[in-house]
Amino acid sequence: MSHAEAGQLEVIYLGIAERVGAAIEERPLWPCRRGCDACCRRLANPPEMTAAEWRLLYRGFLQLPAAAQEVVAAQIMALSEREPAAGEFVTCPFLNEEQGACRVYDFRPAACRMYGFYVSRDGNQWCNDIQALYEAGELEGVILGNHSALNRELARCFGEVKPLDVWYQAEPDNERR
Repeated sequence: MSHAEAGQLEVIYLGIAERVGAAIEERPLWPCRRGCDACCRRLANPPEMTAAEWRLLYRGFLQLPAAAQEVVAAQIMALSEREPAAGEFVTCPFLNEEQGACRVYDFRPAACRMYGFYVSRDGNQWCNDIQALYEAGELEGVILGNHSALNRELARCFGEVKPLDVWYQAEPDNERR
């Protein structure tokens, strides 16, 4: 990843962090925190990201212990082999299920950073816990981010968006797996 690309991605990620911080400051009991892994366990599809985000995520993957890399790699490959069924959820391969936490948290893509704090015209980008807060009026006054606009910005800056398993299979280092 070039320095310019890394800098652009960092600016976008800092913007997301500011939006998330403002929401949490407005509602300190926001459910998104370490140990809450509802979004990671109930994905409609494998996580999607740009090439720049993939390069950052892959750097995090390479920092995992070898045994964890093997587990994650097997789970990523299983995503490619699955036959999607209506109502079937995907669990993120990077989720450490015992800890309820992301194995590569600092390297995660924008989709993961935005989830729970951004909305789009196509629907809310959050779990049932946040939906319940919304329906109870608990999100009144909280300014959420524009999911669609940020995705357009990511695509403009970094190009095509592909699912995690597609990026992983294209990685030259993974030909040995």
